[in-house]
Amino acid sequence: MRNSKLTIPTPRDSTRKIIAGFIKSCAEDHLDCIRQRENIHFDGFNRATVVKIDRMIENLRGAGDYDPTTEKMPLVNFFGPILGECVYRSFGGQWTYSQDFAHGGMYMTGCAIQYPHLIVNPFGRVSKQFENGVSDSIQKFYDFIEIAVTPEFIENWRKNVGNEKR
Repeated sequence: MRNSKLTIPTPRDSTRKIIAGFIKSCAEDHLDCIRQRENIHFDGFNRATVVKIDRMIENLRGAGDYDPTTEKMPLVNFFGPILGECVYRSFGGQWTYSQDFAHGGMYMTGCAIQYPHLIVNPFGRVSKQFENGVSDSIQKFYDFIEIAVTPEFIENWRKNVGNEKR
């Protein structure tokens, strides 16, 4: 029996919701882990959290016992969701996946946030900071997005999409 009112989401829409929910869950778990282990206070997913995570990455890079060949990808997958959720909750956008971004055999690195005129990859930026240091800092990345995404876009997103449950 066919129901003409039944709307089946496209795979793309359902995939985006799955990605968004998974990243949100990972980000919350990872931030809780840092709170408990490092006794660091975070006040939500915002610029202040990005600044603290940026410093943590630089401390890890400078500690002398960081081995990029074995530790980089796990750390990218640990910090990437936090950065992504900070960007998403601050500036909106739509989570998407692109094989073009995926690297190192890690699925999550292909997750990106799409805007009408821009696609940003938080996982890629965390990876670049581990490779290059402050010249590719996640704080600079966040600040760039704040400038690149117009206030009108953010306001419209918050009204129409930002309040949806993921």
